Amino acid sequence: MKKFSKIIGIVLLVLIVAFLVHIIRNFIIISSIQGKNSEYKSSNNLHYTVKVNRTDSEELTEVFIKDNVSKAVLTHKDKNGNQTKMIQVINSNERKNYYETGDSKIVKIYTDGSKGISFEPYFYSYEIFKNKFSDAITLFIGYENNSYVLNGFCSSLLYDENILEGKMYINKETGLVEKIVEKVKNNNEISEISYSYEYSFNTVTDNDLAEPDISEYKVQ
Repeated sequence: MKKFSKIIGIVLLVLIVAFLVHIIRNFIIISSIQGKNSEYKSSNNLHYTVKVNRTDSEELTEVFIKDNVSKAVLTHKDKNGNQTKMIQVINSNERKNYYETGDSKIVKIYTDGSKGISFEPYFYSYEIFKNKFSDAITLFIGYENNSYVLNGFCSSLLYDENILEGKMYINKETGLVEKIVEKVKNNNEISEISYSYEYSFNTVTDNDLAEPDISEYKVQ
């Protein structure tokens, strides 16, 4: 009986130590990622892209930010090759939204201070870790190549769908999200959505922020 109790005690001790190692390891990783992301948030010169692959469509969002001016280009292509494009340019005085669908080109100009569609980068618009302490306990953070992998993480950033499971890949060196892969159920069908992210800092020039020729668009 004493021997059995001793074995149980050793097993419990091992489990407690393993749990503490898990928490400490995750806490260090989360702190590192948050520290790196805080540096990027102060940048006023940023270029990033988001590629979204779905079973029936593809999307590419490209965003340029320099000082107080931002330009976002959203291109959507369905499985039949039909393409639509939206270009949003915002400066301190106005916002212009250019729309291209087939041969149709229109532009809408806003001077009321409305913000329009938000294309903030991932580390701006969503806190990856809402609570450093609880996440250190509950999250399982694995490794794959040069990335941390958050298993069971679901973002649903671009679509409101029934997410079954998800994985987030975060670059170890930069702390930036590289990819999110989600399995979703929509109309009783299960499919996969992948989001791929790329970032660059202090590379945006005035040429990148150039607007389309407004004379080619119908003003609405």
